[in-house]
Amino acid sequence: MEEIRPLAKEGQHFTGDFSTDGKTFVSDKRLLKNILINLLSNAVKFSPEGATIRVDATLADNNTLHLAVQDRGIGISQEDQQHLFSSFFRGANALNIEGTGLGLHIVRRYLDLLHGSIRLQSALNEGTTVTIEVPERPPSINDTK
Repeated sequence: MEEIRPLAKEGQHFTGDFSTDGKTFVSDKRLLKNILINLLSNAVKFSPEGATIRVDATLADNNTLHLAVQDRGIGISQEDQQHLFSSFFRGANALNIEGTGLGLHIVRRYLDLLHGSIRLQSALNEGTTVTIEVPERPPSINDTK
């Protein structure tokens, strides 16, 4: 969130809850970081000034990370939601907002590499919540680098 804060519009702020109950979680931190940067930058981009962007993370008993990014921005129509993970797709209500239409496509590709999943809930002019689930992966020899 600290890396995205400089991109935030006037008065936008982040809030959230991070519940791990002292458990650790092993995954590819670069991929997770890139996923979060994409999700948070979308939330900032599509939310108005003064908006709250919420990030919640929990670690389930089965060592699966559940992470949700919620905004109160422009939202996404039902018609556009089915295309959101396609390359270069831009929602009809987002055409005047800067972007390439690759963010969610990239997020989905990274989640495929992590054997994770993504789901989206959105309503026009109410906001969007993107939830990802990532299973823990066992540490490997490469983790010591």
